Amino acid sequence: MQQRAAQLAGVVAALGVALAAAPALAAPSAYDTAFVSAFADACIPGRLSYEATEAAVAKAGWVAAQSSADPQLGIVEKLTDDVAKKLEPLKGRMVYAAYAKTIEGLPHFLVISFADLGPAAANESVVGCFLYNFNAVASVDPEAVTALMGAPVADSQVDEHIASYSWAPSPTLPGTRETYLTFVPEVSQYKEQTGFSGQVLQFNTTVTVEAK
Repeated sequence: MQQRAAQLAGVVAALGVALAAAPALAAPSAYDTAFVSAFADACIPGRLSYEATEAAVAKAGWVAAQSSADPQLGIVEKLTDDVAKKLEPLKGRMVYAAYAKTIEGLPHFLVISFADLGPAAANESVVGCFLYNFNAVASVDPEAVTALMGAPVADSQVDEHIASYSWAPSPTLPGTRETYLTFVPEVSQYKEQTGFSGQVLQFNTTVTVEAK
């Protein structure tokens, strides 16, 4: 019995040494943290209305951007225009605006939108907020978004064509739907579908206040 106890003690001691020697998981980089913080500052405070989101975006230092500022921004805006046109026969509508800001020395773009989905959808209205880095060469660490949402990743797809993560609606952000972090490499089968390569962090919030 004493021999068995000694063996178990040895195993426990060896396990403790192994755990102590194991490297700690890397924390999100300074850029990852700055990227997610920029999203939080622009998208969360005014998320319950388009006008309040516009105010939060301006307060966070974003400036209006033209579609010519980046070819991929132009493509994103064209895709948004296509969605707006599809809402017209449904008696819905969409408005949006694009902004630019430098984060950690790199150009970034923010697109905010308001969509009234029309009578068929009980005139449900949604405010969207999308943060883009078209020059990204790797995905932002999802742990940085997990820290913001206060919940773990709910679903993910990671392969050579995409790194995509989603989070369930956060209980701290009533009305806000799932949050998505998506990285599309330059060579990807999803590039045509998404309209861009690089990184985007986004969510949509169901609202009751109609944008003017």
